[in-house]
Amino acid sequence: MLTQPEFPAHRRREPLRLAELQAYQEFADSDRAGRVLYEVKTSRNVPELDFAALIEGVSIYGAQVKGGQHAITCGQW
Repeated sequence: MLTQPEFPAHRRREPLRLAELQAYQEFADSDRAGRVLYEVKTSRNVPELDFAALIEGVSIYGAQVKGGQHAITCGQW
């Protein structure tokens, strides 16, 4: 799946970002049609969203990643 922007290289070594990196890789490695945006902020008055996933023919998801186990299996979290 098209995932943008690229995950920052300096964050790949930060322990608090490992859950985000794992989710990012799951999206990037997916063969589903769609697009994922990393760190989305639509305006000053709203909190930043870790991931906005627009999966063609399925849905639009927003995700805040906080560690733990994450997996996408057959298009399901």
